[in-house]
Amino acid sequence: MKKPNLNRFTDAKIRGLRKPEKRTILFEEGSGFGIRLEPSGRKSFILFYWFNGKKDGVTLGQYPKLSLADAHLKVAEIKKKIEKGEDPKVEIKEIQRANRNFYSVQDLCDEYIERYARVRKKSWKEDQRILEKDIIPIWKRRKASDIKRKDVINLLDTIVERGAKIQANRTLAVIRRMFNFALERDILEFSPCNAVKAPAKENIKDRVLSDEEIKALWNQLDECRSMDRRIGLILKLMLLTGQRKIECLHLKYSEIDNSGWWTIPKEISKNGKPHRVFLSKQAKEILSMAKELPPNSDWVFPSPRTGKPFLGSSIDHALREKKTQVIIKTDFTPHDLRRTASSVMTSMGIPRLTVSKILNHSEAGVTAKHYDHYAYDKEKKGALTKWGKKVEKICGGIQ
Repeated sequence: MKKPNLNRFTDAKIRGLRKPEKRTILFEEGSGFGIRLEPSGRKSFILFYWFNGKKDGVTLGQYPKLSLADAHLKVAEIKKKIEKGEDPKVEIKEIQRANRNFYSVQDLCDEYIERYARVRKKSWKEDQRILEKDIIPIWKRRKASDIKRKDVINLLDTIVERGAKIQANRTLAVIRRMFNFALERDILEFSPCNAVKAPAKENIKDRVLSDEEIKALWNQLDECRSMDRRIGLILKLMLLTGQRKIECLHLKYSEIDNSGWWTIPKEISKNGKPHRVFLSKQAKEILSMAKELPPNSDWVFPSPRTGKPFLGSSIDHALREKKTQVIIKTDFTPHDLRRTASSVMTSMGIPRLTVSKILNHSEAGVTAKHYDHYAYDKEKKGALTKWGKKVEKICGGIQ
């Protein structure tokens, strides 16, 4: 985050500041007083100061709700306290209390995405999509502190009524994380999600498809014309490789070498480490089919609308479509395909350790963490080759 200096803020200068690509802080020269710019366009006055040898900071308020002149007055009050050797915490508590009254739900959503989700979650775009779809259109102008438990329940009921029970669960999870974030940051004093239960009961996550179900699903994916063909190919690749949905969605041709190994970059893999996956003959056939589909791209499965990878929610949404469910009658989730690959490979006599290496599970223990640097390429190649042949035999071919 760049921290350039401005000689002196003026309203004209502040109004002329454009949205940055990432959070940026600008300071007045020789001062801890600055303005924080968010990609959303929000501008907030901040102050960094030293007291008793410790550096601290406070958000003074959002511009233009807090004027430049009033921000300077607050800075002067805090600095006057410090010069007298007095802790400015009382003034700062008053500022924080006042800020709660100005924080809209839109402000909280922006803050949550920029300061929590982007930093901690690889799937942060899904959180952003949920907020933009169901939260911001309804609550954005309301004060975050005014949202009550009843508001959360009513919102979830609305989502359930449109037939999206599981999506209501996902929405509650995002709202709960966002309000917990607000509590941790002292933005709010309570969470309206306390004691709110998930609207839908979800099945225990132990579903494994039988051979008959694998064959039926494979054929149903071919027959389903209401769903983009790439989505069917992504699901087939998940089954053949045992990799996660987000990893298959973001597959690039440049990540595949001439010997048939796909290296998932650390930015995409769940454990933050590069992961090598052998592509069996059957998996390569899926990639060949994808190559025939427009548009031309380094992405293997680009969305025809954006040219970029599909969102994970796009697959879930496509599978929930009524037109899709008329054809695809097999009851499954995308993650069931990864679990099925794992379970069936184990039942075929492939060692659990090899399967774990294929799935890129994080390993506990000092020995595994610090001393086991063996790549297991030979074992992974053999297992995925064997599994690819098994899937082809079950389905009566890959085409």
